Amino acid sequence: MSNHRHTPHWIAALGLLITIGFYTQAASAGLATYDSGRTKYLVYTPKSYTADKELPAVFAFHWSTGRAQSMLKLWRETAERYGFILVIPNARHRMRWTKRDAADVQGILGSVIEKYSVDISRLYATGFSSGANFTYRVLVENPGVFRAVGPFGGRLVHRTQAFGSFTSTADTRICVFHGTRDKTINHKHARRARTRLRAHGFEVVERDFRQGHWLPREYADDMWQCLDGIHHDGES
Repeated sequence: MSNHRHTPHWIAALGLLITIGFYTQAASAGLATYDSGRTKYLVYTPKSYTADKELPAVFAFHWSTGRAQSMLKLWRETAERYGFILVIPNARHRMRWTKRDAADVQGILGSVIEKYSVDISRLYATGFSSGANFTYRVLVENPGVFRAVGPFGGRLVHRTQAFGSFTSTADTRICVFHGTRDKTINHKHARRARTRLRAHGFEVVERDFRQGHWLPREYADDMWQCLDGIHHDGES
């Protein structure tokens, strides 16, 4: 595919985010826990992290019965292997993600960009189950901010009109992963999401797994390669 470059609207959107409150202590490699006063979240930086080198960042959203530590266990080795920053929020209410959580993501992103050395052209988001539903929401409510998102086993519930806020979808990749035998969130929701997203000009990468409503062992590596694939495809 062609090498897309982010347009000024993307940078403008990010500029709005980084005006929201920041932390002042110095960032370093390893695991850090933060409390914004509204929500708690984890930031994991690989051993290769240094302040003078920008790394991509992945937001990972847990499922309804999980927490941030659950996603950390799934993603930590992949972050080390490929060298990216993990940002893992906790939902305010354990069983569901809300509109208030979506607003918190903006503040968290602003703080992380201010504190850590982040490649803002490679911001990604992913989640499973209710976290996948929330990933779709974060995409819609933050147009142009995330280069790619990867919902696994989720529903796209936003109305068609919600995509009107996107001025350029060519730069946004959606990795729609789903189990074909999923009885909790039926696979038909993946098919519907793919159709709707493509109709609005998004690049959609689809991957079906012959399984039910759970995450396969290779989830993190496979999802990372899809998310960051838009970066590498653009350079090839």
